[in-house]
Amino acid sequence: MKASFSLAAIFLLFVGAAPLTIAQTAAATHYMLGNGALLALAGGGHDKKSDADVVPPELLNLATDPTLRYPVMRLSGLSMFSTTYGWLDVSKDQVRYTVVHPDSKAKEGFDIPLKYVFDPKVGGLSWAPGALHFFGYKLGDEKKQICFVYLPQKRWGHIHTTMSFTSAQRDYIRGTHLILVAMTNFESALDSVDPIWRARVGGAKGQD
Repeated sequence: MKASFSLAAIFLLFVGAAPLTIAQTAAATHYMLGNGALLALAGGGHDKKSDADVVPPELLNLATDPTLRYPVMRLSGLSMFSTTYGWLDVSKDQVRYTVVHPDSKAKEGFDIPLKYVFDPKVGGLSWAPGALHFFGYKLGDEKKQICFVYLPQKRWGHIHTTMSFTSAQRDYIRGTHLILVAMTNFESALDSVDPIWRARVGGAKGQD
């Protein structure tokens, strides 16, 4: 029974056969973390040299609202002209995207409570098979599919062709999976960045 659930979880998470809530996706991600499946998937077919560019996220606001910050590229349409670059901040309750480049698209940033984020997964999009995508239900009054790829800051503004976009998805898929883990199992992601964060938060509160 356990094996069949696990296989189903992997299939749903990465193939996208059915919508998953954050809780369901977290269960699938937790299973894969425990069995090394995420690392195995992330290790296949990408440029190993790019692994050096996938670094731990910056940890912000530890004492008040722990947040993990990732460098990303967002594609909001099928054209490369729809690409923006910036910071994706993930906390226990929120997902925030801040556009850094280009300045003219700063308004495309957003802030969504995680309770309004559904079906986060890597894979399942024919035009972006290595991208993280999810549905956000609180961007104005419309439902939007949101698509991100982990991209080191030094490469912001340099993805101009379909080939370079495809290469970025492949080369940085490990970083993209780390964002998925943060969105679906935040405390596990936080543990990997700062194993003693609980003690540090407790100490900070004790000094207040």
